Amino acid sequence: MNELIFLPLTKEIMKPKNELHKYLFDFEDNVKFKVFLAILSISTIIYRKNKVDYIQTFTIDGLLGKNSFLPRSGKLTFNTIEEIINSLESPFFDTISVNNKLVSFKLSYQYIREMRKNTGFNKIELKKLKSCRDIKATKLALIIENHKKGYLHLNYLLDVLKVPEKKQRKERIRQIKNAFKSINVDFEYKYPVNQNAEVLEEHYKFHY
Repeated sequence: MNELIFLPLTKEIMKPKNELHKYLFDFEDNVKFKVFLAILSISTIIYRKNKVDYIQTFTIDGLLGKNSFLPRSGKLTFNTIEEIINSLESPFFDTISVNNKLVSFKLSYQYIREMRKNTGFNKIELKKLKSCRDIKATKLALIIENHKKGYLHLNYLLDVLKVPEKKQRKERIRQIKNAFKSINVDFEYKYPVNQNAEVLEEHYKFHY
C-alpha cells in the first residue's frame, strides 16, 4: 500500500444537509474514526481509478508506517485495525471485511451515486489529523481542512462533535472552544452581549 496522503471527499458530502454527511462523523471513538477515514480514503481512490462497483481488495500492510496519520502506539495493532474494520457498519459500504491484512470491499450505491454527480472533490490532507488525540479535535480538523476559512454554527458543532446534551450550555460551548484550541486554529465565538440585545446574523457562530 502506498503512503496514505489524502482523503478525497465530494463537495456535496461535506455539506451538512447531505444524507451521508452525518454518517461520515458518526463516531465517538477517535481511533475508530481515523481507521474509518483511512479505509474510506483507500477505497475511494481505488474506485475512482477503476470505476467498478463489484468487490475489490487492498492490503492494509503499511498502514501503521512511520508516516501514517494513525496513532503510533502499542495499543493500535493490525489485529485492532482488523477488528475495527470487521465491525464497521457504514452507509458508505455495501460490504467490507478484512482477513490477514487483505480488505475486501464494495462501496454502497448511495456513495457511488454521490461521486458520480461530478460536483468536484476536495482533498483532505490526512497528516493534519495526525496530532489530534481527541475525537472532537479530529472531526473539527477534518471540517476545517475541507473549508479553510469561514464560520460554523453552534448547533451544527454541538451535533457533529457529539457534545453531551446533559452538560450545561456554557460547558458545551467550552468543549467546542477547547477543540479549536487543540488544533491551533484562531477563532471567535460571536453571540449577543445580553438577553436584550439584538440577535445578528453573525451570532451563535464560530468564526475562524
